[in-house]
Amino acid sequence: MMFFILLLLVINRHSTLFKFVALVSPIISSIGLFLGQGRYSFELYNLKLIWEFDDFNKLIGAAFLLVLLTANSYALGQKKYNELIIGCAYGAAVFISLLAQDFISMFAGLEIMMVMSSMIIFSGNKTGFISINYAKKYFLTHLVTSNMILIGIAHIMSTSNSSEIILVTNLMENPEYSHAILYVMFTAMVINIAAFPFSGWMVNYYKAASASGFLYLINFTTKLGLMLLIKVFYGFEPLKYIGLTMILYSGFKAIFEDNIFALLCYLSIVAMGMMAIGISSGNKSALIGVTCYLFIHIIYKCLLSVVCATLRDRKGITLCLELGKFKNTILLISASIGISLMTNIPFSLSFYNKAGLSHLFSGNFFYIAILLSGVFTIISFPWKEVINHKKVIPLEMNIYNKFSLIFISLACFVTGFLWVFTPVSNIFYPLYEINNYSYEVLKQLAIYGVSIIIVISLNITRKESTSLNILEIIGYGFAYLYHYWKKDNPPESPKENWRLDVLEEQLIKKLSILHNQQTAIFMVISLLIVMLATLLISLY
Repeated sequence: MMFFILLLLVINRHSTLFKFVALVSPIISSIGLFLGQGRYSFELYNLKLIWEFDDFNKLIGAAFLLVLLTANSYALGQKKYNELIIGCAYGAAVFISLLAQDFISMFAGLEIMMVMSSMIIFSGNKTGFISINYAKKYFLTHLVTSNMILIGIAHIMSTSNSSEIILVTNLMENPEYSHAILYVMFTAMVINIAAFPFSGWMVNYYKAASASGFLYLINFTTKLGLMLLIKVFYGFEPLKYIGLTMILYSGFKAIFEDNIFALLCYLSIVAMGMMAIGISSGNKSALIGVTCYLFIHIIYKCLLSVVCATLRDRKGITLCLELGKFKNTILLISASIGISLMTNIPFSLSFYNKAGLSHLFSGNFFYIAILLSGVFTIISFPWKEVINHKKVIPLEMNIYNKFSLIFISLACFVTGFLWVFTPVSNIFYPLYEINNYSYEVLKQLAIYGVSIIIVISLNITRKESTSLNILEIIGYGFAYLYHYWKKDNPPESPKENWRLDVLEEQLIKKLSILHNQQTAIFMVISLLIVMLATLLISLY
């Protein structure tokens, strides 16, 4: 993938060759993914880098490559060539972390992803200030989490004398490891899946990206975050409470959200909350269920994202209130397939996955929470806005837009409904062994019935809203204290222009234009660096 990125940079001005490489590169990369077997290691000085090609990594990797091909095709149709190159680099970094079995590779992939995703938001099609501001906030949020993860990695590596990824859940019972530092690492990885109260970095900032950039963003970072939780915190009981808050908070927010891109983000967080509950169980069946549900979730979420991106680029539609009846067969079929899988229609792969996960928690409140996730998903969809809209809106698409929709729709249909005929059906078969299918179907029909009654009964008023990101609030708090201190301590007028304090003041004034009340977040980062330095010094 990195080779193809370099090639795309070289042939950027050769339009035909550029398009060919952009579309072929995910296909060739998929061949390399499936040819990989077992573990590969590489010695770098005194570090050992390890990558593993197990069935689950390859399954999620295949979903990521389907997304990459779809997003590349759509970006070509919008002539977003630079954004396509950045998106490919973003995807390559995802694979570094996905296949990693050592903390160094995992962390390196996360750092590259942070930079590339910030660049995608920065190149959004809104006004320059908004794109810069949101990209900066996104970057600072993940810079904080990177430092928190680094603290945990340094502590684990220094204690175990190994860089290989180990299950942190087991370390909680070992007195040699600091629980406080492990919880710092856990908090950072929870932030990366947009859990409450940190979901604002996903919902608020992704909207600033272009429609094509949104395809890369929504389908990579949080999904990889779930895979890393499986690798590092599988069976960690507090995760189920995190998942519960994700379902409840994002579910309620989704019901009243008007922006279709924010709505997709909320629904994605609801699904990830359900999977987080599954990860917390530590059950082998849950591992299969979560991974398979994540696989189909990535694909159908990509399909729905392409539908929304098409509406935004072709008709300027970004709000649910603007939706209507569209005269385009490809778009309607694509939307129908995506919505069917998202709502867990009986006998689909998403239906089997969710049923299997719910059985692990039967008899307690988390079973109800998983059922609630389905209700939230159905009632948050803008059914009334679409049905009540009387005007039929024509919609034209270019060849790349059509290809992206048709390709990902076929991928959804095959993996969602014909999975038993696919080469990876052996992974899915354990999910098929649910004892009482008639009960599961009746339960799903009951969810549909309750949801329809709620939709008909409630007169929902939708509006654009913002999601809570507590790190941003902390940043504003530090900014307020800083400005309050500056107010009581006004700088003296300097007599000499070359004095260092004058130069510092001038630089701060220049930087404040870009950092707009968020520079204070660097105080948090500095604190984390001091904590890391203190930890390393204490080890000697």
